[in-house]
This record gives sequence, C-alpha cells and structure tokens, in this order.
Amino acid sequence: MKIFSPLSTRIAAAVLKQRETNEEEIGIKANGRPLRKSIAALIGLALSSGFAVAAPLNVELILDASGSMNGKLPSGERKIAGAKSAVEAFIGKINPEINLSFRAYGHQFHRTKKNCKDTQLIVPFDKASKNASTVVSSAKPLKAQGYTPISYVLGLAADDLKPTEGKHTIVLVSDGKETCKGDPCLLAKKLAAADVDLVIHTIGFGVDATTKRQLQCIAKMARGEYFSANDIAELSASMTTAVEKAEVEPVKETETVDLSNLAPGRLEIRGAKSHDVFNAETGKEVTNISYTKTIETVPAGIYNVKFDNGLWKSVEVKPNETTVLKPAILEIKNGYNHDIIDQETGQSVASVSKVSTGGKAVLVPGRFDVQFEDTFWRDVILEEGKTTILNAGGVDIKGAGVNGVRIYDINGKQVAKVRSTRSYAPLPPGKYVLQLKDGQKIPLDITAGKVIAIKLK
Repeated sequence: MKIFSPLSTRIAAAVLKQRETNEEEIGIKANGRPLRKSIAALIGLALSSGFAVAAPLNVELILDASGSMNGKLPSGERKIAGAKSAVEAFIGKINPEINLSFRAYGHQFHRTKKNCKDTQLIVPFDKASKNASTVVSSAKPLKAQGYTPISYVLGLAADDLKPTEGKHTIVLVSDGKETCKGDPCLLAKKLAAADVDLVIHTIGFGVDATTKRQLQCIAKMARGEYFSANDIAELSASMTTAVEKAEVEPVKETETVDLSNLAPGRLEIRGAKSHDVFNAETGKEVTNISYTKTIETVPAGIYNVKFDNGLWKSVEVKPNETTVLKPAILEIKNGYNHDIIDQETGQSVASVSKVSTGGKAVLVPGRFDVQFEDTFWRDVILEEGKTTILNAGGVDIKGAGVNGVRIYDINGKQVAKVRSTRSYAPLPPGKYVLQLKDGQKIPLDITAGKVIAIKLK
C-alpha cells in the first residue's frame, strides 16, 4: 500500500489549487523565491515523491442465503426475496470501473445437512461493466436454506481478493450470527492485519441485538463500518454507501498491538447464572462468571462466553473498560419440558423445565422456536436484558386411559397426546381439536394462561 509523505500530500494539494487558480503562485519556495510550476511538472514531482493516483478498487459482495433469510420483513416479503431486489437496485448504481465479485453462503445445503462449508464464489472478479448483470441473474435463483459459516466465508473472501491489486473491500450482508466454529470478529482482526489494503463493511439485515454486536465487531476490527437495514430500500442504500466509502476513503493504517502490555478490562454479566469465559483465540477458559460474582477482570481481548444455548461470541473487552452482557431470560408459565430451537439450524440449543429449571432459562438473545410436544410456539424474540414470558394454556384430561387421546391443530396435525400417566398437555394459545376414542371431536380454544379441565367417562 502506498504511504503518503507530508511533502507529497502538500504537493497534491498544490496540484488541485493549481487547477483552480490557473497557475497562480503556490506556497512552495526554492532558495527563498516563489516557485512556479506547470500542472504537468507538479504531477511529475508528485509522482516522484511517492504520491500515486487512486488505486483500483476490488469489491466482493457476500450475501447471506441461510435458512433464517426465509424470515419475513415488516412488509411481509421474505428476506431472501428482498435481498435479491436490493442487490439488483445496488448493481444498477455501481461504478462500472470497480472490480466486482459475488459470493453467497447457505444456499446449497439444507440446514439438516449441518454444512459449515456451504459457500460459493458465484461471480469471479471482473469490471462491473462486464459482470454486473451476471451478479443480478446469479442472485435470483438462490434458495435460503443452510447454515451461517461467517468465519469460513470471510477467510475464503480474503483469499479471493489476494490476486487483485489495489484496495480490497468486502461487503458482508447477513441477518444472523455465526452458527459454525470460529469467531468471525477475531478472524476479521487477523485478516486486516495480514492485508493492509483490506476493509470489511457489514450490513445487518433485520438483525437481533446479538447479531448486530457481532457484525459491528467484525467491521470495527477490519477498518470498516456497520450499517443497519430493515427493508429493501435501506439494504440497497447501505450496499451503495459501503462501496462509495471504499471508493473515496483511504484505507486506515493499522498498528500491531501487544495485548500483554495493555491494561486489563472487566466483563460483567447482568443476571448471570454460571458462565465459563473463553479466550476466542486460544480456546482456553480464563474465568467463570456467576450470580455470586457477576464482574471479573480479564486481559483485553476477544472472548466467547458459555450460556445454556451456546456461546455468546465476539465479546470484546477493552483496556480499563467494562464490557456488559445483558442476557435474555425466558420464562414459560403453565409449561412442562420445552426445547429451545435455533431458527437458523433447527437444533435444540437449550431446555426449559418446570421441574429442573423452575420454568426459566438465561440465554443468548435471539429469535427461537419453543417446542410444545409436537408443535411450536414460533418466532419467540428474546431481547437483550429483558424477560420474555410465554404464558401457555393447556388441557388437563382425566380418564384418557393408557392408550390416551390425541389433540390436533386446525390443519389436522397432531400436536399432543394425553394419557393416564400424564394427563396435562401445555399448548401455545390457539384453536385445537380433541379427538376421543370413539372418533368424536371436541373443539378446544386455548387462551394464554387458561387450562381446560376435561373429565372423560
């Protein structure tokens, strides 16, 4: 990367002034006398002094096509469809001289495959004037279905940029946090240190607080900026702004910092239960934070913190500062045993039990589905620092017998079975049908907090 000296900077400014003043005198003197230079001579002097013309810009656009992109925007449109429209609008405004490439992830394998290498460089680097239309057409058939391997994807994107000369920019669009191994914030820091021309901008597309924090950390560590987008217009505008910044702003200088010489910081978990804290780089446990001691002093760095539903990743602790994590609390009233399902992976990440956990759990914030026997309470938003209460209803049936009776939703899908050994079935509010042994059907209108008692003959 070209380093600009104070002299070359002054000469460059002089060139600009020269254009405006039609070769008026400028404030550079030789032997005490004013020096007049033609524009051509000044440019030659600037180049010989290390001042170079703008380096070419290489931009890799990365689009999230993981399973969570099937979620809906406030408009009712699915995120993946909105993202494709935003890409098309963005491409219509891009500078045709930019070297552009397009990568996606999560689009090739369903989440049941648990594929943490699901990514593809769909459109290689070329002038946007040549491949912009290919980017648009390549985005249209993408199917949102897989995992979110952000760390793996960023590593490959950095490799994609290596052969190119000039400024290296990654624009990452994601609606979810890392669901595979690795800490993308830590990786972004390493990638930026290895490539002095690299900048990573991130765009959170309708994200929760935890995802936003991780995407912000990625951008910060890689000299970039975080943008928030909640609809198609905002997403397109964010992509455009990110690229425009890359065009006009110089890449920031980086310093190699010896963390061992920095003062420690503090990590606080409000409403803590018991949480092991790991150094993100070494994987070693450095401390435990619990309800008996909610603040611990740790070396400055990036950490992963263990919760019942997995790791809270990309937690940066700065010297002499306190980083505060505010976990979410989920409470289920009138419940029994319930698995918390990660919407992105479809996997159970925690359990809430009336018996063992008192119907409560301390969790990493996010969006989840909560299982009720054979059905789900869908799209439960667990917000940072807040308690979310699911006030279930239910049915208590006496005389169901050993073989039991079944409960169906209005679409005819079985959602629960009640038997003599367990007469109570908690259910999300809604309309159901109880089918008796003789085929008789009894409609059930389950409301929040209400338990319907039924006695069979």
